[in-house]
Amino acid sequence: MIRRHLIVSFLCSMVLSHPALAQSVDELVNKHLEACGGLEKLKAVKSMELAGKWLMAPLTEDRRSAGPGKEESVTVKMKRPNFVRTEILLQGQALIQAYDGENSWGLRPGATDPDMLADDEGGVGEMSDMFLKELSDLDGPLVDYKDKWNKVELVGKENVDGNETYKLKLSPKDGYVRYIFLDTKTFNTAKVTRPGSEFLMETYYRDYKPVNGLMIPHTIESKVDGQTFSKITLEKAQMDIPLEDVIFKLPTKAQN
Repeated sequence: MIRRHLIVSFLCSMVLSHPALAQSVDELVNKHLEACGGLEKLKAVKSMELAGKWLMAPLTEDRRSAGPGKEESVTVKMKRPNFVRTEILLQGQALIQAYDGENSWGLRPGATDPDMLADDEGGVGEMSDMFLKELSDLDGPLVDYKDKWNKVELVGKENVDGNETYKLKLSPKDGYVRYIFLDTKTFNTAKVTRPGSEFLMETYYRDYKPVNGLMIPHTIESKVDGQTFSKITLEKAQMDIPLEDVIFKLPTKAQN
């Protein structure tokens, strides 16, 4: 009898100590959404505009030889269903990058024809394409995750920025696997990793602050193969401001 009790106690302790068994994916996602501000508030947001500073770090040898990256003013505009547009001021002129739900495109200062970002496979264009597509989902990847992903698994725990996180594996219906790391105490997103064609991109989300009842990260740092690619520091966030669809669309000239 005592032996049976010891065996049962041991098995229970193993179940409770194993991260994949102690918490289900549904439980973790629900806690994450609650930490963000709640599902109802998340889905109520129709648009968002963020303003701050963007540090674009040089990655290639040619760019590094020109000196370190410079911090510039940036505006990020997002609108449902999946639009996003960034504008970075470079010596008074705007560098524009946008995603209209189908195309990721960029317009350099002084240029009249946009670049198709996804065409730059393995380069900065592909990195920007991935980042824009992630920003375009106002809800985030874990809202309605069963519809968005083929499979979501809790695969263990990992340290991120000195904090323990739950590691979720998101397997898409096609394309690359993504990993999301949720802080075990706050349940906010600490990091997202996803591979490109020739690199691994990691995006860190830090300095969460409440904005209109939602927790918004005010520092977003992206690294490529362990090296900082860009860093956004937010100074202002606004919700539900009017944004015309046309500002996100690929310019007509590029479609012909």
